[in-house]
This record gives sequence, structure tokens and C-alpha cells, in this order.
Amino acid sequence: MKKLLTLLALGVAVKYFLDSEKGGQLKSKIKGWMGDAKDAIDETVRNGQKAASGATPKMN
Repeated sequence: MKKLLTLLALGVAVKYFLDSEKGGQLKSKIKGWMGDAKDAIDETVRNGQKAASGATPKMN
């Protein structure tokens, strides 16, 4: 039970930090990284679908 309360307190502290100004900058960076990763995954999936359909995937 004590571990659960510690984790909860840590989660609340992290949330307040991310809502603060410096944390907001960090949050937008993380969102940017997530977006980049999602774009890379989407492109990989598209290239895989093209390869599966017989078209040649574009190389970067």
C-alpha cells in the first residue's frame, strides 16, 4: 500500500511539473518525438504494404 501511495504522489508531482512552464516545453518536445516516431512507423507500414502488393518501396 505504501508503494502505491508513493507512486501516486510521484505521478501527481510529474503532472504538476509537466503543467508548469518548463514542463510544458518538455511535454511539447515529447509530443514532437512521439509524432516523429509515429510518422516513421506509418512510413514503414506504407512501404511494407507496397512491397507486399508488388510495388517497389521508395528508399530514403
